[in-house]
Amino acid sequence: MRLPFAAYTVKEIIGDDLVLSKNSTCSPLFYPAANVTLEDGGGVAGFGKWETMDGTLRILDKRGGLSYEFRGLETRNGVVYAVGMSVLSMSRVTIHKKVPLLSGFGVCVSSHVAYEKEALPVLFTSLKNSGFDTEKVLVVVGGESDAKKNGIVTTDPNFGARIIRKDCNFLGFTALTEHAHMESSPYWMLLHDTCSVEKSFTAKMSSVDVGLSPDIVLLRSPQEKLEIGIYSSKFLHEHMDTTLSSGLLEYLNALTMKANVAVVLNALADTKVEKDIYGTGVKRETLLFSSLGILKYRGKAMDGGKP
Repeated sequence: MRLPFAAYTVKEIIGDDLVLSKNSTCSPLFYPAANVTLEDGGGVAGFGKWETMDGTLRILDKRGGLSYEFRGLETRNGVVYAVGMSVLSMSRVTIHKKVPLLSGFGVCVSSHVAYEKEALPVLFTSLKNSGFDTEKVLVVVGGESDAKKNGIVTTDPNFGARIIRKDCNFLGFTALTEHAHMESSPYWMLLHDTCSVEKSFTAKMSSVDVGLSPDIVLLRSPQEKLEIGIYSSKFLHEHMDTTLSSGLLEYLNALTMKANVAVVLNALADTKVEKDIYGTGVKRETLLFSSLGILKYRGKAMDGGKP
């Protein structure tokens, strides 16, 4: 993108899939709001029209009313994007070219010795059924009491996933303590062992937008304390250790505030009927994040079982 916005500069983004996001000045949080495509001749697919005026890019609705106006450019993480205002809400918005994640990601899993035997096979099977290469899975099992096993890397004989055992336990963040083993992929999807995925997972993940070169992509707002999301291996290498050693309990908020760009998808979660997922006497409530094909199981004790 280049300034000033004029017909000849806008031609550079004609036909591109563009993402409109809400973002407050100086905030690392970007909330994708809509996808638009500018067309030759001044149309905006599925929306209205675009025009340039006095060096600005303006997007009009189907009635010809002004919806968005972009007057400037910014850059973060080496990406240039346009900044402007939403006329209806009088809030700041940005627009950038969408870049799909494709196959450039691995899956890391936070686990614990108390749950690994029951939970991991369910997750591994679902990942394989989705078409994901389970040799690109890294599991970190926390709470290991045997000092001889601490830091040892093994390979699951059935699925090829790497498994590292640690004496520490950072709950949902345990997997991210082993970021040194994540250099093989630029991004890593963090899951809990009490997750599984739908067959659509790999296809849906490949279409996730990383056009802003985000440090973090969260399913929900960081205030909801759901660590599940996509993390840049470069960002983790630079900031994860200092975050965990900071003494702060709100690791997710602390890590997010260190990011230049944290995309928040605000993915909707459907709650499913409670079931005994692992056959251990524990009913679990299922949260389905259908936009990414991820299921998260939350435990409730039944018949004296442990959650």
